[in-house]
Amino acid sequence: MRRLKDLIHEIHRRSLWQVLGIYAVASWAVLQVVDTLGGALNLPGWFPSVALAFLIVGLPIVLATAFVQEGVSGRGERDAGEAGAPEDAPSGRASGLFTWRNAFGGGVLAFALLGFVGTGWILFGGGLSSNGALVSREQSVAVLPFVNMSGDPDNEYFSDGITEEILNALAQLPELRVRARTSSFAFKGRNIPIAAIADTLDVAYILEGSVRRDGNRVLITAQLVDARVDAHLWSQTYERDLDDVFAIQREIALAITDALQIELGGSVPLLAQDVPTTSEAAHDLYLRGRFELNQRGAHVADAIRYFEEAIDLDPEYARAYGGLALAEVLSTAYGVATPGAVDRALEAADRAIELDSTLSEPHTARGYVSTRIGGVLAAERELRQAIRLDLNDANAHHFLGWALMARGMWDEAQESVTRAILLDPSNPAHRWRRANLHLFVGRWADGEADAREALRLSPDDPFARLMLTGSLVLSGQVEALRAVTGPDDELGQLWLTALEDPEQLDEAIPATLIGGWMAAWLDRREIALARFERSLEGATATSVGFGTLSTVRSAALTPLGQDPRFQAILRRLEIE
Repeated sequence: MRRLKDLIHEIHRRSLWQVLGIYAVASWAVLQVVDTLGGALNLPGWFPSVALAFLIVGLPIVLATAFVQEGVSGRGERDAGEAGAPEDAPSGRASGLFTWRNAFGGGVLAFALLGFVGTGWILFGGGLSSNGALVSREQSVAVLPFVNMSGDPDNEYFSDGITEEILNALAQLPELRVRARTSSFAFKGRNIPIAAIADTLDVAYILEGSVRRDGNRVLITAQLVDARVDAHLWSQTYERDLDDVFAIQREIALAITDALQIELGGSVPLLAQDVPTTSEAAHDLYLRGRFELNQRGAHVADAIRYFEEAIDLDPEYARAYGGLALAEVLSTAYGVATPGAVDRALEAADRAIELDSTLSEPHTARGYVSTRIGGVLAAERELRQAIRLDLNDANAHHFLGWALMARGMWDEAQESVTRAILLDPSNPAHRWRRANLHLFVGRWADGEADAREALRLSPDDPFARLMLTGSLVLSGQVEALRAVTGPDDELGQLWLTALEDPEQLDEAIPATLIGGWMAAWLDRREIALARFERSLEGATATSVGFGTLSTVRSAALTPLGQDPRFQAILRRLEIE
């Protein structure tokens, strides 16, 4: 009995009840955080149980440590009351394993291990969902281009359009990661096994199908495949009149959702009742416009024509305005713009937003033309709004990365462009944009790797070629540059001259922004300053675009940094 009383006395004296209370409150807080993060990051269902197990294991360790540890007041009382005790009597101080320092270190180690487990799940078992959350590979799907079975190549736009509409419907589901169109369409017409496609795109499920159009009737066959076990989960054939095409798309998306419901877990939100136009002819023209726009290059001009014709048939067709806005701004990048393109793009974007405030594309288009909407900060706001509306908008992530480069926010810019690559890994533009970023911050090898990958995806892409040239120049790889530079590559030949005999180059350096950048890298300071002053005469932060602002922030211009003439340019551009 006395031992029990002594034990209770010691528990009170050593404040174990307080320790237990504090530990219980802290554990509750930890479990709340784990529960919240588990939902936000889509961690596996066993993760909270692991966290609880760590906390249970930690409880006896903390209590044992507190029991052998003297409190501050306890030590004072003992020292005062037992002054006559032998020198070798226990001092009450913790020793060996059970010390507060060891207990704290053990707690840190335990929670670091918990964080390691969660991070490992995210990195090796997860990915991006359509709403920006991280999800496992088991919750991902790619929609392959539906095969045109009509026997008429002119109907290719229609089968592609059906595919894209179904993809967009599935992208509404927050628990599902849907690969972007460009990545899925990279496999069009290629006889590649489903398992290989799923592995390349890092998805668990593949949706494939075919479209047969005959007059006003359409026959659509779709099937969902679990690529992990090469098994068909669901298949269905639909035959409808074309005036019911939106209902077919929604019906297919709902059927796929039902088939995946076990994998998605819990209830699945209802898909929006989306009927963007009542004019089948306008919708047909819109699909033709999307088809041409996705080809890029000179096809953008044809896309503009189709979108305008769709709008003529249905002046309330918000998606057609959004497509027109993006096509007009991209026409300026591909050299097919006509006078007033940017004005028309902004008008179309404003009209699209007026008709349907949930569309991301018009905000993406507005963000691209920063000089017309108030500068890079205004563009950044537009692009962030586009991403809020559609986290699968890879173009918005790409342009946001470029805007952040213009602001000198290199880490955030890389994160944004990398997000575009994750969403749309088969699009070379995202790769060469990240290569561009690497070159501006001085990571030549990383820039070369991304540029070569962009060229692998699109061997004739001029921007990818430009980035590869820059990476080889900046890293001094003369022979490698010579190997990839053709006789018609004027810039590549100019750089070869610069590397082999810089003295011959001074007069040949272009009187442009890139010429100033080239001269600065070659340590021709006077020439560089003259080129920059000429190309940026009168320029302000709101009158130049992302390219100019990011170029003048480049690491290659560091030698000019303190020159008063260059500082004057930076002040006009509001760059510190």
